Amino acid sequence: MWQKLLYEAVQEHLQKTKSSRPSYSLRALAKKLKVSPGALSEFLRGKRKLSPEVAVRVIESLSLPDDKRESLLGMIHKSEDTNKALTAEEFMTVAHWSAAALMCLFEFETPPDSLEEIAKKIGIPQEKIREKIESLKSLGLLRETPENEIKSQGLTVSTTQDIPSEAIQKFHHDSLSLSQAALLNLPATKREFTSVTFSSTKDKLELGKKEIRKFREFFSSKLATPVRDEVYHLQICFYPLTDWEKSSKVEK
Repeated sequence: MWQKLLYEAVQEHLQKTKSSRPSYSLRALAKKLKVSPGALSEFLRGKRKLSPEVAVRVIESLSLPDDKRESLLGMIHKSEDTNKALTAEEFMTVAHWSAAALMCLFEFETPPDSLEEIAKKIGIPQEKIREKIESLKSLGLLRETPENEIKSQGLTVSTTQDIPSEAIQKFHHDSLSLSQAALLNLPATKREFTSVTFSSTKDKLELGKKEIRKFREFFSSKLATPVRDEVYHLQICFYPLTDWEKSSKVEK
């Protein structure tokens, strides 16, 4: 539903702009909406859908009335096809920071085109990369085109309620180990580690957790761009996941 409404909004904007500026081009519109001209052309010809993340950028760039903007964003947020809920068994196959990193790498405008290049980018063995790519494909999080190119499906990932606590603990333990390696191996100009200590009341814990989750979503959407060439990780520790030598202490 939101794809059709967004299509109509983009068409309306294009027609209104061209009525006052006949020379206004599709390339100019693509630049304003922060999408590639090819993707926009295919969207307007009904040849492709926009991923939820790209759609949010388009909506933010259209200067829509507040009610229409909030309605579209709400529909995207609630849309079932924007989220992939992993079962406990599925989560165990990708419960490592490198799985999310691979999904992000294949969102790049020019993604790595070989296992060797990917291994160099994120610092894990090629065989592990091959296994994780196959797992992500089987879960529908990556797809292979007829030209044998790997593409991201543009889905957000969540988990069902039956994930064993030890699996979640291991996932976060791996992430913390990675952050420790980043602290030791990356210069301060390429990372941001921050913390705060303050007093409050016990009943504010759930509110704090909720606000952190809201900030996480806001932060990642704020930094989203149509053309990508880096993968970042936030804990709140913020640093690139590519092109640096990981510590031997980081489990691979």
